[in-house]
Amino acid sequence: MKVAASDDLGSWRGEGTAIAGRPHEGPHVFSLGGVWWMLTDEWRGMAVYRSTDTVSWERQGGPDAVILGESGPAAEGVQVGRHGMAVVRADAALLYYFTHPWWDGSEIEDADAGLARRSAVHVARLRIVDGTLVCDR
Repeated sequence: MKVAASDDLGSWRGEGTAIAGRPHEGPHVFSLGGVWWMLTDEWRGMAVYRSTDTVSWERQGGPDAVILGESGPAAEGVQVGRHGMAVVRADAALLYYFTHPWWDGSEIEDADAGLARRSAVHVARLRIVDGTLVCDR
């Protein structure tokens, strides 16, 4: 993910890379517990990054770690979480995210069009345990 900065919101300049590594989309940044958190959708769950200044980011749990990465049989409707957005109130946070509950994650070209397009919105509790952001589905 690249960084752009502006002094007037009209002229922008590139300022390098905020996070590298695996491909991702849908970043969401929020403050909780006195630090900044960034979630990115890696299409297999969401990566979690932590920062004290919103400039330097450290990935939580290493290069392969994600939250909401669990999935079950497509017939049960439990699939990986995608594109999350946290709503923070005081020291509590709720994470709203969507899934494709009956799509098994196969290549989109090979998936049943109706099942791959059907989505469901879920909510989960976010909390910090020993400096780690934890998501309770």
